[in-house]
Amino acid sequence: MSELPASAWRIVLGAWLSFFGVIVLAFGSSKEVLFVLGVVTAFAGVFFGVPMILLRINKRTDPAQSKRYLDTLNGRLSKSEALAQIVMAPALLTLGLVAIGYFATHSG
Repeated sequence: MSELPASAWRIVLGAWLSFFGVIVLAFGSSKEVLFVLGVVTAFAGVFFGVPMILLRINKRTDPAQSKRYLDTLNGRLSKSEALAQIVMAPALLTLGLVAIGYFATHSG
């Protein structure tokens, strides 16, 4: 986790924030849905907050070595390939949700 630069994690966070933004725009018309989205947002905050805290602790105790490649379960990846894999899920989910929201609001 500490091998990717902070800018990469900002891109990932931005992709997930856009996903939640599309959910609010498409389905946030009732108070019940907004309550559920608030709970989901709180869980997402914990999901992203804990790794960020651990990343800061790790940087203080053991600074990351500057490596060109990341070792993953399936082999070596460059940092840009790893970032593409990490960002692909929220980006594709956002695009799919935009399509679902469009069809849900524009169906006759």
